[in-house]
Amino acid sequence: MSNLGRLEPAFNWVLADRHGDIGYQMSGCMPVRRNGWNGLVPVAGWDSENDWQGLVAPEDLPRTRNPESGFLATANDDLNHLGKARSRSTCRWARTAPSASRRCSPLATTGRSPTSS
Repeated sequence: MSNLGRLEPAFNWVLADRHGDIGYQMSGCMPVRRNGWNGLVPVAGWDSENDWQGLVAPEDLPRTRNPESGFLATANDDLNHLGKARSRSTCRWARTAPSASRRCSPLATTGRSPTSS
């Protein structure tokens, strides 16, 4: 998992091995930005105060291995709580929409869809 965190493209990796271990790892180069900037509006690129302060360490990106639930669901879910660094989602829909993974969870734990009778 640590090698996946170092990949430049931003992906959500869901992994499994033949021993039954499962894991999740976010990858990508996430910039460290100055305090006070929320990413919702452009900033002056010529002002060095707005320069990136570096990149977040891959081991600080969201990740988990063998969660207590026994399964992983990432369907448009906010998984920032799994890391020290938090990506900034400026998409209001992604933060407020009903989570598809919450709808999948009953199926994963009981084998029954929440809509089945």
